[in-house]
Amino acid sequence: MSIMSELEANISYSRFDTHIPEFKPARSFKEWLFEIRPYEKSGKVYELVGIKQFNKLYLNTFGAITDKIHKGNVHGLKSYSTEYLKGEVEETKNLELLHYASYLAFLPIFAYAKDNILAINAVFVADILLNKYPAMLQRYKRNRLEIVLEHRENRGASK
Repeated sequence: MSIMSELEANISYSRFDTHIPEFKPARSFKEWLFEIRPYEKSGKVYELVGIKQFNKLYLNTFGAITDKIHKGNVHGLKSYSTEYLKGEVEETKNLELLHYASYLAFLPIFAYAKDNILAINAVFVADILLNKYPAMLQRYKRNRLEIVLEHRENRGASK
């Protein structure tokens, strides 16, 4: 028996059946985008590219500016409750998405400066520092928060 005849034997349909099954992807693009990859679990990948040093630099520069705007320290966790941590996970997703959108906003500048190598390099470096590293920082933080939430869930399930 050929493969095609086996498949046809396992599929029951009427030749007058006009119903087309609705395609449902296994998960949405947003779920795929925010999923923590296996190589990210330990955080070592981000530490190798200097995410901890970037975080310190960020907190000493842009972090100080946002603290002044918001009249107080807006960085760091305000609570350790599960609900608050889940909210922080969602906030990291929003900020990561914002930086990806900003990253794409730099593309027209590359097209405009196509003949000026110095300008392209400057924009490229600025784009990485202003968008890619902050997006990686959000992924790094979300991974750490999800590990804490997972430990809490496992601890609660074992009681």
